[in-house]
Amino acid sequence: MSKRRWRDYWDGSPSKLKRFERCALAYRFRYVDRIKDPTGPEGRVGLLVHGALEIVGRARIGETAPRAASAAELLEALGGSIEEGRNPTSEDLQAAYDLVGMLAPFDVSAGGEVLGVELEGEIELEGGVTFGMYFDLVRRREDGVVEGVDWKTGQQRTRTDLEMDPQAQLGLAALRDAYPEDDVAVAFVFLADGWVKTTQIEWREGLDQMGRGRALAAHWSWSRGTGDASVDLDSCRYCFARDKCGPYRDALERVETPSVEPVEAKDLPIAAILEERHRFSTIAKAADQRRKDLDVEIKRHLGRADGDKLEAEGFSAKIRERKAGGYDIGVLPELAAELALDPYDVLRECGSVKAAKVKAMIKGNPDAKAVADKYKKPGSTRYVEVRAVKKAKQ
Repeated sequence: MSKRRWRDYWDGSPSKLKRFERCALAYRFRYVDRIKDPTGPEGRVGLLVHGALEIVGRARIGETAPRAASAAELLEALGGSIEEGRNPTSEDLQAAYDLVGMLAPFDVSAGGEVLGVELEGEIELEGGVTFGMYFDLVRRREDGVVEGVDWKTGQQRTRTDLEMDPQAQLGLAALRDAYPEDDVAVAFVFLADGWVKTTQIEWREGLDQMGRGRALAAHWSWSRGTGDASVDLDSCRYCFARDKCGPYRDALERVETPSVEPVEAKDLPIAAILEERHRFSTIAKAADQRRKDLDVEIKRHLGRADGDKLEAEGFSAKIRERKAGGYDIGVLPELAAELALDPYDVLRECGSVKAAKVKAMIKGNPDAKAVADKYKKPGSTRYVEVRAVKKAKQ
């Protein structure tokens, strides 16, 4: 893309800033070229839950110390979120229902007052540059602090990570500008299966200025038309636009296995041995990711498959379809009691009650297995493996 297509202002938000800092080319692909960034199942569930909490929060705007939301109200709000056209799968819907049903009673105001829901803020930077900020909810806590809230349904993060996140830094800056007479804070509220964990970060000038500096630096870089790729094969393999990224493809080509026979390892100096070991590790990682990408494409053609084989001129692929089961959420307290563990420790270890995690915990313990088996659900998740691709016999 030519530099002329870059706009001369910074169209910013914390999520955009993080993507730009990670890779300017990925930012350009997503927000300038408008290449779709597909939302995974966790993201789709998160959108449903966010929508439900928005509905619950709006019903409490202006109330002082409003009541906590009951399970019935949360589930009704989730129904309203679904009606907004998010088009969830049945699995997404079940996961969202399970999550909000276990959160009740849920206090969106933290005992204070809800000031607004889905609010936009704006931060003035140097040179007339503005930066947008967005809050899921703004509330005044019982201690008088005005707090911008972000609901999180993903993995909990440490306070150190959050303080370095531009969402916290710029959120503090936006709240400070909007409420100059009040103490302000941001809150990241992590929602999981049956528990709520809140990390609050109070305003400090250092965090405020760090966020402003990061946003301004990104604006300056973008206004100069820079859009360089930050290529790292370990992280690039997760990028939504990797198939369209020339620098990524060039990096893959550079780590292809050499056509000449390598020198015997025993004849190499130690520095060359270490260098060669590192290079071939990179090759292996790149090759494994490329194989996974190609398997995804093979699965798209399964409608043409005959039984467990997919054949094309000169090649054939072995296909295997399997089912994976899971466990009902009720397994957690009983499993915790059997293993003499805190239920929260079991939850953290098992994640979203994934079958593999539960099986790892009960391995070698027949009593724990008997407990878990009572909550085992029949296979419900179907997936397909590409077992092998071979050259067809002539």
